[in-house]
Amino acid sequence: MSTPRLVSTMHVSSLLLVFDVWSDLYTGLGAYLPVLGAVAGISVVLWLANRLLLGRKVVLGAEARLPRQLLMLLLTIMGLLLVLLVLPMSETTRGQILSFIGLLLTVVIALSSTTFVANAMAGLMLRLVQGFNPGDFVRVGSDFGRVTERGCSISRSRRLTAI
Repeated sequence: MSTPRLVSTMHVSSLLLVFDVWSDLYTGLGAYLPVLGAVAGISVVLWLANRLLLGRKVVLGAEARLPRQLLMLLLTIMGLLLVLLVLPMSETTRGQILSFIGLLLTVVIALSSTTFVANAMAGLMLRLVQGFNPGDFVRVGSDFGRVTERGCSISRSRRLTAI
């Protein structure tokens, strides 16, 4: 008959120490598991959206890319706000952070260049009015050409003749 193997008390105490460390780590990370899950989920959604909206179509003009890029920006902002809402923090801290983000956005808009804002508004109006589309012929001053691309703040044309 074989004799049972005795385990030293030092070996048992080191195993208990390792167990305590892992237990403390799990308890400490337990509050952050929803955040990690949200970050993982948002990352997968953003990756899939990028692949579906922008990745599969290699040759997209500015006209077709802009709405897709704006949708990606909106999804990213919504994902960041979701992570902020899931973070384990007090309601007052969360409110202060959201207020700071709103204030920062207001300052950026208020201090942005008037030329940039004017050009963006003009580009938006050109898109809404739809006075011309890619492929149309236009005359600007003495130049006559065909519109090749229309973006948010810029339209490209190929000059045919100068009259």
